[in-house]
Amino acid sequence: MGKTKLIGDYTTVQQNQISEEFRNKLNYDTESILSDCMAEVEECLKKNLPVLDQFISELMAKDELHYDEIERIFEFHNIKKPLSSPKN
Repeated sequence: MGKTKLIGDYTTVQQNQISEEFRNKLNYDTESILSDCMAEVEECLKKNLPVLDQFISELMAKDELHYDEIERIFEFHNIKKPLSSPKN
């Protein structure tokens, strides 16, 4: 749900049955959600830059990494495997 609190699947409604104002609200929600997600991804990447740098370095040297090598990188940076998927 976006900031306008609209809920539903509007893909089934024909375009000519949705007002311009309503389409603008849907577009606003879409852009807002995407923008929020992009900011969250950027923050996560910046926070984990040392991990990414190590992955880049090792991938440049080896072309591919095995599961145990990936686990070792995460362990080195004290990143634990999540018990379950995060829920918002």
